[in-house]
Amino acid sequence: MKLLSSLFYFSLFFFSFTFGSEREFIMDCGVSEAFVGQKVLCQFILLSEESFVEGEVIKFPEFRGFWSENISMRQGPIGLVVAPTPWGVRKQAVIGSYLISQMVDKQEGSILPMKLAVKSRSFFSSDASKLSEKSEILISDSKPIRFLPLPVRNETEKKIVFLGAVGEFSIAQPDLIVEYRLEEPTNLKVSIEGKGNFSELNRLPLNLPEGCEIVSQRSFIQNFGDTSNKTFDFSLLCKTTPPLSHPLGAFLFFNPKTKHYHSVRLPNARFMPAPTIEKSSTPVFKLPPPELTWSTGESNIPSTWFWIVQITIAVFALFSFGRAELQHSRELKKISPRFQRNLIWKTALEAQQKGKPQEFIQLAANLFSSVLKQAVPFNKDRWSGYTTQKHLIRLSQSSVPPETLKRIQSLFQAYDQTFSPFSPTQLEVDSKLLENDLNKLAKN
Repeated sequence: MKLLSSLFYFSLFFFSFTFGSEREFIMDCGVSEAFVGQKVLCQFILLSEESFVEGEVIKFPEFRGFWSENISMRQGPIGLVVAPTPWGVRKQAVIGSYLISQMVDKQEGSILPMKLAVKSRSFFSSDASKLSEKSEILISDSKPIRFLPLPVRNETEKKIVFLGAVGEFSIAQPDLIVEYRLEEPTNLKVSIEGKGNFSELNRLPLNLPEGCEIVSQRSFIQNFGDTSNKTFDFSLLCKTTPPLSHPLGAFLFFNPKTKHYHSVRLPNARFMPAPTIEKSSTPVFKLPPPELTWSTGESNIPSTWFWIVQITIAVFALFSFGRAELQHSRELKKISPRFQRNLIWKTALEAQQKGKPQEFIQLAANLFSSVLKQAVPFNKDRWSGYTTQKHLIRLSQSSVPPETLKRIQSLFQAYDQTFSPFSPTQLEVDSKLLENDLNKLAKN
């Protein structure tokens, strides 16, 4: 009985391997409609009753008016497996997968099919030394996909520049610290992460302060599984002194899941003057023209005028050098971190005296964030300026006194309340105690 059963299954497999039914080659995208710019996964599937075929792509599909990314492609020996499909339980094999999205600025798009040469071998042949082959060229048959236009934005959404971003995006950067020198280019980086058509995001409009302009910009993208991160690197040039803190604007995108537009706030830019070191000027002495005639001269060492001239030159040189060094030390003092820190703290106190508690809390919280980064020991190359305030509090528990840490935490909580329209801004910590904590934590 076992022998007969084995022969039965072998003959059934052999028959299905040799005499397969009609093959089908289709493109399945899983959806019947999608929004313009929405990413859709399209698969080219071979359906047959055969268990094993040899395939070769003789023409790849063309996506005109689409952004496309090839995920996988199979050629050569291909095994088919039984799986449930919209066309019933059949043997199938995925030949290729593409991730496509119609361009936002294109009204129409077209998809040209894929051509696949399929060949299977049969063991029934008149010549035992050869195997008969069943070859066929298949053209993919696709279901039409309807791409819907993006809805019209309302008056509030029209105030924000829309660049065609479709998907789910977020910005998790804190305030950006921009060190600048007047009339010299400086860098500013903004990162956007999420899922969507990053291919459409080739630029990012910024709300720059007056006197600053973008000289050049470039972008690069990093993929992490199903999410991506795109960083925009701007080169700025400031001709006038910018404010200490300036909002860069907002970013608008369309979410196809919620079918609504959403906006995220770009991080604020904190402009800090970069330290400048000027070379001390050395006085230039012009030598008299050389003498064309000469004669045996006398030594000038015993001469009184010789020593008067030498002493005068030495005194002048020492005076010029000392004056340049004194001016240089004053300039270094003005651009030192302590001087800048005291300047920001003075600005914060003036805001508190003028009855502006929110401005005082924002300046003080940003100042304590930068001081904690210097006070807490960690690898600075790993942070790159993207440290949250909660993370700073957690890292500071082992190196900062508890009372000081408690006051700083109260300051950060008041800072978070400034962005909430439901809770008023409250700060119950004395500014003098915060000033003492600031001086103790600062290293410079």
